[in-house]
Amino acid sequence: MQRGHDVTAVSRSDKDGDILDPKSVAVTAQGHDVVISGCGPGGGDVSLIVKAAESLLAGLADTKTRSIAVGSAGGREIAPGKRVVDSPDFPPAWKSLALAHI
Repeated sequence: MQRGHDVTAVSRSDKDGDILDPKSVAVTAQGHDVVISGCGPGGGDVSLIVKAAESLLAGLADTKTRSIAVGSAGGREIAPGKRVVDSPDFPPAWKSLALAHI
């Protein structure tokens, strides 16, 4: 890469790793400085986001690898103590996804 970073990408369709298996996370992340998760709910099961986060934390617990998760902006504050997801204009169909990301 242009800045000298080595990047390994793993997706749901890959056989390289399983975000829901802490052992697989540990093996796949070995030798990496950072893991960035953009895991979404796939078929709509928002609990997958929480399960993936728990698996990442467990898989990286005994490493120096940092973890970053990217996802919904619903948790951003729009006023002190008020999040985007709490806004009356927030789409109800997206609320469970935003709350899972938070």
